[in-house]
Amino acid sequence: MSEMDIFEKQKSIISKLFLLPNKFQTVWDQVFAGEMTLRQWLLTAAVAQCGDTPPTLGKAAELMGSSHQNVKQLASKLQKCGFLSMEKDEKDMRTIRLTLTDKSRVFWERRQEEIRLYFIEIFRELSEEDIEWLYDCINKLYERISKIENVSTK
Repeated sequence: MSEMDIFEKQKSIISKLFLLPNKFQTVWDQVFAGEMTLRQWLLTAAVAQCGDTPPTLGKAAELMGSSHQNVKQLASKLQKCGFLSMEKDEKDMRTIRLTLTDKSRVFWERRQEEIRLYFIEIFRELSEEDIEWLYDCINKLYERISKIENVSTK
């Protein structure tokens, strides 16, 4: 394959990586009918991933690859809906920690099968090998972008 063909494919990959989140959100909204956005789900998943230690807003932002301000807005909306609580850290009152509420846990337990089916449908055309390959490639891209980002911020 020529260098130009590779360059065209690289541009297409980057373009599609930008477009995919909107498409994921559209399909998500069809399944969950406005109960919770995909980004709100991602925040609840990030908080749940931290286990017994409620993450700070900063840690949640890092896990989501988002800004502190964006995560704070998402968290505020989730708090208003009763899915999340934002509490000041006992040791450092400037730090805000995020905790899932019982309402959130019950909601996701009830919706677990729908989420599973959402992911099955998204990946229906991919074999297990395809998924493993895509997982590896996305992780390599993520690590490379992170290295470039770290070099450029120094």
